[in-house]
Amino acid sequence: MADAEPFDAATLKARVEAFIQSKGVKPIPVTQTLRVAVTGKEVGFGVYETLAILGRDRCLARIDRALTQGAPT
Repeated sequence: MADAEPFDAATLKARVEAFIQSKGVKPIPVTQTLRVAVTGKEVGFGVYETLAILGRDRCLARIDRALTQGAPT
């Protein structure tokens, strides 16, 4: 996601879907984990639209924080 250009919903969706396919995992756990890491919530607006609205820097910082400390509350 860090080098996604443009940082928009369609590009982010394609990137996440490619990751999911490359790892052979189910999509819902990945997208839900991503949503919680970025928003701190299990439900909300579309995850890719939310990522695009929040922007690259904010999203990457929140994902990094979730990976090291746990998701925001």
